[in-house]
Amino acid sequence: MRKIEEYQTLTELSKRLPGRPSVSTIWRWCNHGVNGVRLPHAKLGKRHLVHPDDLEWFVRQCGHAGGKSDAPATNGNGREHAEAERRCEQMGV
Repeated sequence: MRKIEEYQTLTELSKRLPGRPSVSTIWRWCNHGVNGVRLPHAKLGKRHLVHPDDLEWFVRQCGHAGGKSDAPATNGNGREHAEAERRCEQMGV
């Protein structure tokens, strides 16, 4: 069972990730996802919390769903898709 102390807020994740994605970007990963893959999270009140294992899973899934996929971007203009691919590449996925 996971301990609550292991979870990180979106702000903490933003500071930890390469390229320091904005908190709103990570929020979109949780709520809208990238190519149909959402970042698993827990809500505690108004806070979104992410476990490091879930972040690693999401990054691996971005690598599988990203790359040279023909899947449409979630917002229809490709900007989020390209940004997610860039971040996955920075993380070594």
